[in-house]
Order: sequence, then C-alpha cells, then structure tokens
Amino acid sequence: HQIALELEKEKDKRPFAPSVRVLFNSLKSIQDVGQVQSLLDGLYFPLPVFCTVIRKLGSAKLTKTAFSVYEWLHTREEKPDIFIYSSILGVIHRSGQFEYVSKVIEHMKVNDVEPDLVAYKIIISSYERMGLHEEAMSTLKELNEKGFVLDDPATFRTLLEGAESTIDIHSGLTLYELSIKANLDNEIASQFKAMVSGIAYRSIRSMLASRRRSDAEILGLIDKVEDTITNLCLGDYQGIIWSCGPGPEDHMVAYR
Repeated sequence: HQIALELEKEKDKRPFAPSVRVLFNSLKSIQDVGQVQSLLDGLYFPLPVFCTVIRKLGSAKLTKTAFSVYEWLHTREEKPDIFIYSSILGVIHRSGQFEYVSKVIEHMKVNDVEPDLVAYKIIISSYERMGLHEEAMSTLKELNEKGFVLDDPATFRTLLEGAESTIDIHSGLTLYELSIKANLDNEIASQFKAMVSGIAYRSIRSMLASRRRSDAEILGLIDKVEDTITNLCLGDYQGIIWSCGPGPEDHMVAYR
C-alpha cells in the first residue's frame, strides 16, 4: 500500500508529522467519500491526525476534499469528536461555502456531540454571513444556557452588524448587556455602545414612521434604551419627532 510505504520511510520523524504530510499529499486530489475509502481502507490514523489534515486541506482551498474526509470519518467505528467538527466548521467558514454548515450541525446532534465555545463562535459567524440573524441569536442564547461566556470582540461585532442590518434593537440591547458582562476593552466597548445607539435610533424612527407598534410599546422601548445604554441626545429626539408625521398630533408620542 503506497501510504504505508511512505509512512515507513518517515517513521523516525516527529510523531504525527509524517502521517499528516503523507495523508495530505495522498488525499489532496480526492473528490468524494468513495475515493477516501478506497485510499484508506485497512489503515488506521488517530483523530488528531485527521484534525490537522482537514485544516491543511482547508488552507489549501480544498474544501470539497476536506468535507469528503470529514464525511468518511463518520463511517468508522471511532466517530468524530468535537475537534473534528470544529476543524471542518473552520474550513467551511473560511471558504464561505456555508451550504455545508447545516449538515455539520445535524451530524453533531445525531452523534450527541456538544459544541464547544470555538464551534459555537464559528456557527454564529456563519449564520450571520448567510444573513440568518435570528438563527445566530438563537445559537448565542444556547451558548449562554450551556454556561459558556462569549468574550470575543469579533463575534460580538458580527452579531451587532447583523442587528444593524435587520434594525433589531432587542438583539442590540441583549448584545450590549452581554458585552458589558464580558469586560471588553474600553475602546471596543465604546464602539459597541455607539453601534447599539445607532440601531436604537433607527429602530424607534422606523416604528414611529410605520405605526406598527402602539404608543405604549414605543415609549417602553425608549425607556429600555435609556436604561440600558444612555439618554438619547437632542438631535436623536429631533430626528425621531420628524419621522412621526407631518402634523403636531403625529409628534405627541415622541414628545411624551
């Protein structure tokens, strides 16, 4: 077997390195699970080796090959662990081929593998890049319920950008409160505060202009914004008032 011969030549080199190098070179032209099976039939490599091979294939922009190896691992008696799942999620995220994400999440559920913090952050970021802000926030809620603490500014920023694009003030306020608990750098915290203030301003104006919410709901939201962040400035209120409508009666809710 060619792979076995290659490994024999390099057996005195540092642990795992020959396995990774030989596997990568042997697998990089593979296109499907069947080809992986034909190549590796009868051979055994520990999961840490495949973690590294999957990441190297991803770095070489061979996402389809990396995913074929990942899927083949599910045919073995020794099923993938969280490190395999985090590795393939990282490959998918960097490649932008998000059509694979839902399949990986389903595999994790079927195999009773709980995401770690790394996997959760990749899933959240992937959802946001797919424009699925609600799913990203739902995953954040799950992360918190599992006892993890999100303290990564990049993930917070990605979620806040999703809240900005959907003008979702409730998500914005939740994220701001979590970012405070995370004790982020003062400069980053100030940037996030400005982002949430902008979301609040746009959200309130949108609600007033569309008349989709009752006066009580809008006033309650304004109170929550001021309790959570800070008082809106005079210019914000002027903009809010002019968004209400052309006549004085239209301005009363904002005036109150």
